[in-house]
Amino acid sequence: MSVAPHAERLSIRGLAAQVGRAESTVRKWIRRRDWPFGRGPFVVAEVRRWMEIHLGRDPAQAYHDAQKGIDPKPLNDIEKARALAFLESYRIRRIKREQLEGKLHDVDECRTRRRRQVLAVRNALTRRLPRTLAAELVGRARGDMERLLRDRLAAVCQGFADEQDE
Repeated sequence: MSVAPHAERLSIRGLAAQVGRAESTVRKWIRRRDWPFGRGPFVVAEVRRWMEIHLGRDPAQAYHDAQKGIDPKPLNDIEKARALAFLESYRIRRIKREQLEGKLHDVDECRTRRRRQVLAVRNALTRRLPRTLAAELVGRARGDMERLLRDRLAAVCQGFADEQDE
């Protein structure tokens, strides 16, 4: 880059003050592969141009604004790709955090456990309940039969509800 003879050249400290960033941030920029200015002194206008191209605003926010129609200028392909990559990495970090917090579980394991529970209830309703109720229902009035049957069904369902996850 050519430097105008009248351009002010600044140190890291001066550059940081001019662009509104911390000195440690400017030092990190200097270590980047795409930093074209060496270790200084720096021309503020050139660094500001580099910042616009390489640092820009948060790609996810730009993507969000463009989707909502807030930002009048549409995103270019690079900005869209950066935004989508940022959003995907956010989703991955959220899933990993939820996994560490124990909020996620193995779907196949859950299905297997539920299948076992449903089979246990089905067996209780279709096998054990008729065997135990048959003798008790003989000779009773219809109302008594319904009440007894309702109580036993409620007990089976309550046992299912009270069952602890393995």
